[in-house]
Amino acid sequence: MLAAAALAAAVPAGLAALAPRGPELERIVVASHDLPGGQVISSGDVRAITMAKADLPDGSTSDPDALVGRAVTGPVRRGEPLTDARIVGPGLLRGLADRVASTVRLADPADADLVRPGDLVDVLAADSSSVGSSAIATPQPPAQTAPGTTGSAGSARLARVVASGARVLAVSAPRTTDGAAFLSAARSDSAVLVVAVPPDSARALAYAAAGLRLSVVVRSGSPKA
Repeated sequence: MLAAAALAAAVPAGLAALAPRGPELERIVVASHDLPGGQVISSGDVRAITMAKADLPDGSTSDPDALVGRAVTGPVRRGEPLTDARIVGPGLLRGLADRVASTVRLADPADADLVRPGDLVDVLAADSSSVGSSAIATPQPPAQTAPGTTGSAGSARLARVVASGARVLAVSAPRTTDGAAFLSAARSDSAVLVVAVPPDSARALAYAAAGLRLSVVVRSGSPKA
């Protein structure tokens, strides 16, 4: 009887030992609700959940506080993991060799509605004092053509390309939610793009931003939304 009792007690323990173990879990930060592109994250915008360690995306974090105060690169769905590729920061340049991140403050906020992260754009600079003329300049680098100068035919140089084929990393634009306007990481009357460009183009953008109106055109090589 004692042997039978010992055998009966050993059977459940043996079955438990043979049963497959559950996946190893780890914390990951996700969006608490839908976030618009460019929004600066607050503590109520993120939460931590547990997920199988094998399923964790690269660049994720387990600390919600580490993301507070940083801006998302584009719209984020509720429950979506927030990786370094979705947050404005060094992770945006992963895979883009010899590129730096530069900001472009658009003269017309409506331009940002046509741009999405991943698009290829040309950044144009125009002298606001000459707006209204019909002439458009041949693209010239800042070192060769000073803003506001005239061409050989005497026409005002309205617009020129200062950065060609820039990859859009993030879009921060004025938007409305529940009838109230808000803007993250930019003034309420403007829109800001973060673009990946060569260092020379970044210097040209900084030069143009000092006194010119900046706009963008989307190139045909951009991915479809």
